[in-house]
Amino acid sequence: MDVIKVIIENWPKAQPWWAAWLTTIIALVAVIMAVLSFIYTRREFAHSHRPYVWALTFAYLRDNRLVTDKSTVAKYCINAPAEITREEYTYITIKKDDNDRDCETVIHTKTLAETQLIYLVDPKINQVTYTIGGQSELQKAIDDGKVQKVVRKVKIDYKEISSRRKYFFEGIWEYDKQGETWKPINLLGN
Repeated sequence: MDVIKVIIENWPKAQPWWAAWLTTIIALVAVIMAVLSFIYTRREFAHSHRPYVWALTFAYLRDNRLVTDKSTVAKYCINAPAEITREEYTYITIKKDDNDRDCETVIHTKTLAETQLIYLVDPKINQVTYTIGGQSELQKAIDDGKVQKVVRKVKIDYKEISSRRKYFFEGIWEYDKQGETWKPINLLGN
């Protein structure tokens, strides 16, 4: 009987359920946090390692003064090389007609559908540019007193080189005659 009395006296006291399951609960929370962290990191990695392509007004230095080339668009790429699948460049003039309505006239449009690889920007080399062929038409439109606005629209479709994910960039600029530069109206991309 002494043996049974010793076992009963040393029997562990009853604990609440949460104390017995506390280590299991902590382990489950750690596993859930690890899975969520993996998903978030994977998504952020994809966003930070995808290519970003956009177009800007091309300018160069002459006599320590920045000169804007009206008819040239520079394309830039960061993060990763990209394959440009389609480009569209449109120059539009807007002027009032006889009935005081805005009348749009396309002075230049070009769609390039051939694929082109574009690499990361290196300041030591020239960036990829597009120059319209009819520069005199653009200059005439800018100098015309009847023309209220000259608008440039650029759309670039591109994708990653190693995958099928597709992206785009769309930009609309208006020519500022006083500053002799293109001012962005709307820049959009995904």
